[in-house]
Amino acid sequence: MPILTLTTDIGQRDFIVGAIKGQFLQLMPSLNIADITHYLSQTNLPLAAYTCDSAFKFYPPGTYHLVRIFL
Repeated sequence: MPILTLTTDIGQRDFIVGAIKGQFLQLMPSLNIADITHYLSQTNLPLAAYTCDSAFKFYPPGTYHLVRIFL
């Protein structure tokens, strides 16, 4: 089963993260979606890169990583 990680700056106060996951699952119901964080800094890109690097290395090869930051 394919794995997709989500790492964003969206936050989790509303439905947006759930809607994104739902759209991916409609396209590929067998997809495993893992949240890294939804509180990346929009102004501290080195910290965002550190967060991603620190987490991504624990996922198996072939994992898809989606990172979204509004600048």
